[in-house]
Amino acid sequence: MHIRPIPARFPEVAPGACKAIDAVVRAILAEEPRLGDVSVFGPDVRCGIGAGPAVLFGDTREIALLSEGFYTRYDYRIGWLADSGDAVVIGTRPCRAFEEYQRKVLDQPGIRYLHINAPDQRIDRPSPVLCLRDGYCFDAIAELARTSGQITLVAHIVTGTIWALAARLQREAGVPVFVAGPPPRLTRAVNDKLWFGAMARGVLGDTATPEKRAAHSLSALTRHVSDLLPKWQQLVVKVPDSAGGAGQFMIPTGPLRRLSARELNAFLRTRIFTSVSRRQFPLAVEVWDANVVASPSVQVWIPIAQEGVPIIEGIYEQLLADDDLTFSGASTATLPSAIDATLALEAMKLSLALQALGYFGRCSFDAVVTGRLDAAAAIHWIECNGRWGGVSIPMSLLSRLGRGGPLPAHVILQDHLTRLPPMPFSEAVTRVPVASDGESESGRILLLSPEPYELGRGTHLLATGRSREDAFTLAGKCVDLLGN
Repeated sequence: MHIRPIPARFPEVAPGACKAIDAVVRAILAEEPRLGDVSVFGPDVRCGIGAGPAVLFGDTREIALLSEGFYTRYDYRIGWLADSGDAVVIGTRPCRAFEEYQRKVLDQPGIRYLHINAPDQRIDRPSPVLCLRDGYCFDAIAELARTSGQITLVAHIVTGTIWALAARLQREAGVPVFVAGPPPRLTRAVNDKLWFGAMARGVLGDTATPEKRAAHSLSALTRHVSDLLPKWQQLVVKVPDSAGGAGQFMIPTGPLRRLSARELNAFLRTRIFTSVSRRQFPLAVEVWDANVVASPSVQVWIPIAQEGVPIIEGIYEQLLADDDLTFSGASTATLPSAIDATLALEAMKLSLALQALGYFGRCSFDAVVTGRLDAAAAIHWIECNGRWGGVSIPMSLLSRLGRGGPLPAHVILQDHLTRLPPMPFSEAVTRVPVASDGESESGRILLLSPEPYELGRGTHLLATGRSREDAFTLAGKCVDLLGN
């Protein structure tokens, strides 16, 4: 498995700030003492990356709302981290053309793809869950563990299912099993927008996040929205543990100020609960900052505490759909140096707190910059993504292909709204303007997943160029060619 983080920012946290972070960590652990505990899974199951092969799970369907059929699956995306000898578990329909493409681009002919033999009616279940029940897939992983002497499990999001799979593998294969991600309770906590908001305010101060409230019922949601309506122009209601814009609802406040409490209640019921189950409570009610001038995302690798400090690998500008804030891509950020430095420093403080709580692995922090792009700008932290994602995997892929050198200017598109004609992946590859197996003067295109093209559900690609503008231009040309 190829995970070699390369630091791009080097913020230094003052000793006084470190003491304040320690105090916040102690307070959290006093309330949640088992937040970082994995002892229940056995002494030979632990956080980390072992020396043996890896088994990679790219399924996102253990994230709230992403198990629904509307959202495109990206099972193959995690394979960009794989080496020869590793196995990538695929819970969607096979795409042999993409498998050969991925092996060729990475120059790793020995990557193995394990296809779960689940009945069609159950293929919508998360692949780690199915793997626990699928004899062929589990037995293949257990045999790989036995013959290698140890194994590492890598997942888009490391849930309790991954840890349960690790424990079963250890019992049946009798070898150490490593999990390249955080303890399961900590995974749930950091990906919960309400929990993260409270932690961020503790570490960075009360103004570190927008005003945020928790609503545990429809009546409480109505009350919070009613209370905030006169004060703010726009609110957002969120399912606190979902991702990628799923379960986010923009609420313009102006038209609602004339409604009675009963009418507001009816509006919220219709606006939100046609898409979200009542079981999703609590919901987060958050003020959406006016005059947002940037939506940066800081990409971090958090090692085990004894192995060093967190690594700030990059700062990206997120591309968000205007109507629902859905993630549709990212590009390398070009922010003023003062804002860039503040983002890196505050992300380092947040990372140090998570590391002290027992976090290990990939992480990113999303923020908004409001006001102006100068020293007077305000930075509000929105959420933590305690998992791999649409930015970190392409970023790691580029670093890998560049052998750790400086990354070229690039743009990532991950758009499930654009409708393109469905086509076999083998055809999609022939339509891209730049060969994927080598860099040219004009840049490079890499198609990151087969599903969007084969299903006609948007685009998923990485484009490089001599500048960010060149990368955007090349990406646009690629989308046009795929649409014709």
